[in-house]
Amino acid sequence: QLKVNYIEDSLGVLDIHRFPFFTEMLWYVLDRYVTCLTGQSHFDLPEEEKRRMRLEKGDHIDPNKEFLYPGMVNEAPGAPTKHVHLTQEELRGLKFIVMYLYQRPAELRNVPDLIPNPGKLIASVRNIIIEHKDDCPESAVTGKYILRW
Repeated sequence: QLKVNYIEDSLGVLDIHRFPFFTEMLWYVLDRYVTCLTGQSHFDLPEEEKRRMRLEKGDHIDPNKEFLYPGMVNEAPGAPTKHVHLTQEELRGLKFIVMYLYQRPAELRNVPDLIPNPGKLIASVRNIIIEHKDDCPESAVTGKYILRW
């Protein structure tokens, strides 16, 4: 999909004919990988939304987790207990996404409001890439999902 986007950019395809919210989706992909591999999400709801959720559900909840996993906070993915191997294609895809977002002008990065610190998210993804650069390709193919919802 990144290649298609590069082609669309070079041909000057109008926005109305492009994949909607493509850049925003890339930010969510990066956050999902970071969340599933480290157990830490970079999402943060706006304060007024947090207040509203606490009023509705009580002060005992974590609004960010409740937003991501409504009614299933206890089943939210945590950090894996053992090292999860990534395929080379996954690592290459993460690198391409980071490079794509980095190369875009700041006003065209379309960072979602839920990600208040995109630099920290990019740093976490870079750490994952460095951590997994020597992963065993055979161990990466397990038939189990890495990304959980």
